[in-house]
Amino acid sequence: IHRSERVPFQYLLGNAPFYGRDFIVDSNVLIPRQESEILIDVIKDKKQSKVLDIGTGSGCLAITCALEGIADSVDAVDINKNALILTKKNIKTFNVNNVHCIEMNILKDTPADSYDIVISNPPYISKNEYNSLDRGVRVNEPIEALTDMGDGYTFYNRYAVILNKILNKSGIAIFELSQFFNKQRIRSIFKNFSNIEFYKDINNNLRVVKISND
Repeated sequence: IHRSERVPFQYLLGNAPFYGRDFIVDSNVLIPRQESEILIDVIKDKKQSKVLDIGTGSGCLAITCALEGIADSVDAVDINKNALILTKKNIKTFNVNNVHCIEMNILKDTPADSYDIVISNPPYISKNEYNSLDRGVRVNEPIEALTDMGDGYTFYNRYAVILNKILNKSGIAIFELSQFFNKQRIRSIFKNFSNIEFYKDINNNLRVVKISND
């Protein structure tokens, strides 16, 4: 019955792989994707940093940062209370004690701390693109983790505003992108930063932007 509703098998199993580890997942969170592993690959050489993970979901990025030794402390924020309950389960499973969950609407609130790394896989699917997604994804995965119900750029515009306050001087921000995004538009959103680099995924699609002032 479940499969006829095209429930993703990761939800049926109750876990999904990310960066070589199995994370607990349920329908309150986005299923971790292999493409998101690039975010970790790009920052792997950064060690002992204070990290902010925005829209943490299952906590896969935040916890991986802790387990890979990238971060000595991670603040994992999400607007969804149920997502944070799941994050805490994963924190317990992996026995990490340096990941802290914070309930926050990042579009309205600004974290009080400052960070060496800000990482995020925000809802970047545009409203139009969302309507053409596979039904299994639309029906089962949380809509607020997939789309901003706008043009897909909402969160990046917000990040450009708050990074000035929360990113340390030599810090980096790294965000997953839609493969359909316009690089020039991303450059102009983050025009106050001197260094903007783009990365592609294994399918050669635009996937990640790294922003810094070095």
